[in-house]
Amino acid sequence: MNDLRNFIYVRLVEDEATARAAGAAPWHRGRGGRIEDGAGRLVLVADDDTTAPGPADHIVFHSPARALREVAAGRRILARHRPADRPENGVWACCGCGEWLNFDGDLESEVADIARCRELRDLAAPWADHRDYRPEWAPDEARPVPDR
Repeated sequence: MNDLRNFIYVRLVEDEATARAAGAAPWHRGRGGRIEDGAGRLVLVADDDTTAPGPADHIVFHSPARALREVAAGRRILARHRPADRPENGVWACCGCGEWLNFDGDLESEVADIARCRELRDLAAPWADHRDYRPEWAPDEARPVPDR
């Protein structure tokens, strides 16, 4: 029924466990390529030029603290984009995508099949290389991505 949501939920649980195991504190870059946690403990020593941006900066940028914020955001999105209370013709609509009244005055879902929810498909996209990811969950490539 909700394979896409379940897939995302399990990935978020895994990401949270990994981040917590890594210390959950913000990381920062110390001297000599050192990456340290919030308590000043050594996480690793980067093997790159310590004066230029590189792998060490990328690692610090994706610290456990950031991973936990991403997990929390993902869970909020999942909470908003949940399946309808009951299926219509065996398909579960997405409550988070909105509803509208049709010409007969009946309430219809903007996204009749939660597996087609654009928000959930975008949320699942970072795990596209996971063995349980399904190609039909891929985001619409034709959809414009705003420039910053």
